[in-house]
Amino acid sequence: MNMKELVTGCRTYRKFLQEPIPRETLVEMIENVRIVNSARNAQPLHYTVAAKREDIEAIMPLTMWAGAIPNGLGRPKEDEYPVAFIFISKIADGNSWSDVDLGIAADTLCKDAWLRGYGSAMLGAINGPKIAEYVGLKEGYELKLAIALGKPAIKSTVVDVKEDGSLTYYVDEDFNYYVPKRPFEEIVDFI
Repeated sequence: MNMKELVTGCRTYRKFLQEPIPRETLVEMIENVRIVNSARNAQPLHYTVAAKREDIEAIMPLTMWAGAIPNGLGRPKEDEYPVAFIFISKIADGNSWSDVDLGIAADTLCKDAWLRGYGSAMLGAINGPKIAEYVGLKEGYELKLAIALGKPAIKSTVVDVKEDGSLTYYVDEDFNYYVPKRPFEEIVDFI
């Protein structure tokens, strides 16, 4: 798989098959993200993994999904829930670059998942304090992001922007996602 195939396939997935991810796979993914770049090598992040069905069921009401899709249609139903969450937290009084580290870590986890055949969804619209309490987050850390994981039950496709210029993603009758991307010529200048 080349980089174009990786970034084209590694989209946001919001409906999952109910096939568990082996613990060893989750451990390998965390090991890979543990050693990625970190600004000033500060390593301000902490990861909490939830992969038991009862934990997923308790966490799901504390998450929001696909705000651009009307009537809650972007929210997974019980038989479409992710099979794991990886929560990324950062030191509460971390350096100004810790948000960059957060982005690097989240992107690494999602691409690693895709290379292993799993889809992901980065969720920032979460009830961080309640989830932190539920998972027993370490003192001094602030929960920033949830990564939902599982085998995709839908397709997600990059498409050209419609004539109206809308960048809002949309679904078809089978709930497959279509994600408009601005044209190359519109986003880059060579000098």
